[in-house]
Amino acid sequence: IAPEPRVVLEKRLVSVADTNGDGLRNAGDTATYGFTVTNTGTTALINLVVSDLPVTMAGGPIALLAVGASDTTSFSATYVIGQGDVDLGHFDNTATVTGDAATTSGTPILDAGGNRIPATDVSDTGTAPDGTAVPTPATTETPNGAGGSDADPGNDPTSLLLGPDPRIELIKSLSSLVDTTGDGQIGAGDTANYGFTVTNTGNVALAGVTVSDLLVSVSGGPVSLAIGATDSTSFTAAYVLTQADVDRGYVQNTATATGAAVTSTGDPILD
Repeated sequence: IAPEPRVVLEKRLVSVADTNGDGLRNAGDTATYGFTVTNTGTTALINLVVSDLPVTMAGGPIALLAVGASDTTSFSATYVIGQGDVDLGHFDNTATVTGDAATTSGTPILDAGGNRIPATDVSDTGTAPDGTAVPTPATTETPNGAGGSDADPGNDPTSLLLGPDPRIELIKSLSSLVDTTGDGQIGAGDTANYGFTVTNTGNVALAGVTVSDLLVSVSGGPVSLAIGATDSTSFTAAYVLTQADVDRGYVQNTATATGAAVTSTGDPILD
């Protein structure tokens, strides 16, 4: 009876650590993966190793795995999310397990040519792109991070969704009041000067950032903002007080900042 060494590898997303604590999945955060190796063949397996690029693997090799046995603890991996992954919106990849056929005591089984008989498998995913568990990976066709599939339920990549999350924050400030009329008091005809601080609080770069204000005409811009960048000098505005403002006793309004999500190289990110 010819030996039939077989192995099945399942890769799953265990967690994503919010390294900078900003509540977003972004560059620098760390994904942790777990692996289940199962011997589905007719012989024991020895020297089982899991390889996975570009993640950082830990653990193994498994010295001996009996027929029908599974190992869920020997291997783990971590991956530091890159900005390119965030710009793309997801990170997909697969791992590979290899081992050799052996007797129950761990002695290698050789073929007619005196060579070891290998067993190998490309991983299937135990988690969906949204991080939920896939109950039956071997019979479930799980899409990749972009929503695509190849109709083979046994080799689905493990996907980590990193949806671009563009965010912007605008602060409008009264910079100064100028006694334009020169009468020694602030009243109709005098000028209120405003400044604007725009901050990129999302996980992707922003381009074409502008500030609009229904009360005043805003000068400056558009500007581009890297992740975490702040611009407090590009936008300014001036408003001439009216008698109605004086009679009311105050002037109040809000401004709006808008921008478009782009990659770190300036290419538009589309939905």
